[in-house]
Amino acid sequence: MPDHLQAHADRLHAVGGISRLTPRKSVERNPNHVVVMAGLGGSTWSPEDWDAVQRACPEYRFTFLGGDNHVDDPTELLQSAGIAVTAGGQNSVADLAATDTPAVILPQPRPFAEQKLGALALDGLATVRNAFPAPDEWPELLRQRDTDWGRWQTEGAARRAAEVIAAVAENPGQPATCVITLADANRKDHLTHQVNLMPMGVDHVTVALADAEVLTKAVPKSHVVEGPRNLAAARNLGAQVAIERGAEVLVFLDADCLASDALVPRYVSALSQRPDAVVAGPVTYMRQGEMRVTDPDPHPARPNPTPGELVDADNYNLFWSLSFALTATTWERIERDFGGFDPGYEGYGGEDTDFARELQRHGIPLVWVGGAHAFHQWHPVSSPPWEHIEDIVANANRFHAKWGSFPMEGWLEAFEAEGGVVKQDAPARYILRNYELHHPRGK
Repeated sequence: MPDHLQAHADRLHAVGGISRLTPRKSVERNPNHVVVMAGLGGSTWSPEDWDAVQRACPEYRFTFLGGDNHVDDPTELLQSAGIAVTAGGQNSVADLAATDTPAVILPQPRPFAEQKLGALALDGLATVRNAFPAPDEWPELLRQRDTDWGRWQTEGAARRAAEVIAAVAENPGQPATCVITLADANRKDHLTHQVNLMPMGVDHVTVALADAEVLTKAVPKSHVVEGPRNLAAARNLGAQVAIERGAEVLVFLDADCLASDALVPRYVSALSQRPDAVVAGPVTYMRQGEMRVTDPDPHPARPNPTPGELVDADNYNLFWSLSFALTATTWERIERDFGGFDPGYEGYGGEDTDFARELQRHGIPLVWVGGAHAFHQWHPVSSPPWEHIEDIVANANRFHAKWGSFPMEGWLEAFEAEGGVVKQDAPARYILRNYELHHPRGK
């Protein structure tokens, strides 16, 4: 198994090379017959190249397959050939292995260098050349007949693949999973992208903070429920609805976020190992005009373990409600222990940090999950967010009264520096100044 697939070992099935060819019995090879096969993807060699090879190898007879020279079934040609020359595509290699044909492989340019990289696995199975050999090299190349195609395991490969597919169809092996998000009409486009890019087989619940009818039309693939504008109460409702719909794993994802292909499988795998935990993955912020779920560049303020790695949090204040997951059983425990997100936080800010503190107080592990990437779509922001100053100040004071420290300190200090708030020491709290000062320089 290559190193880059180690993190996916629990989902990887080795079935062997799949070929449609069925070898015939008692076919003798002609050591002086060379079959040349070019795939439909095109090749870098030309007729002139092969004219030069044939002049250098007069004792050999060449059969060329490709382009207009097509046969429906090359089995007999390959079995009777002393050696074949082919591109490095999966089908060609599997056909060579199925017919046990000695071969010279000439990998061709393909997206992601797939033929050249795949040819690295052929050491000892065939002769590989990454560039077309010079004419005087071919007499020696065509004498290379040592092969061990049994290692490609084509016999029974198609059946093994079919059995894996049938088993997944019968038992997907993944707990019923639901992605939960909150939105209103202002996030309609972002929500549409999230839902349309969601992996197959994953349920989706949207709690409408407002505009439920608009969102229902915009995302028919999501189950839209009308909820309160309070973010904490809306998240609690989303969890309740998801569980009522049969979800065993709850994935909370901000409406602005897109799920990478690995996000749900990584969360599910992490929770199979740590079912008592709340798990969270990295978030990449995209620039204006970007739309992708690859090439992550996670926000540096949050941990970014290697793919598949699980790291226990030592700082719960880094919890971020943009992307996290937990089992339905853990959510039910949370409801019993402290009721979920605290709806006493009104409007914007503080409720997710409070939730993290409650997790810590009640001994619920917070675990960072490597590779569970979310991608945050661009939208305009203000920093500090003056439009939310009233909510931020009220929620910060509520948080301090409960926990003895202030959240969102960077924003509060920025508000204070520009005269929007005053910090009082005894009792410790922030006090709003007059309305005009809340929006300095016309913000």
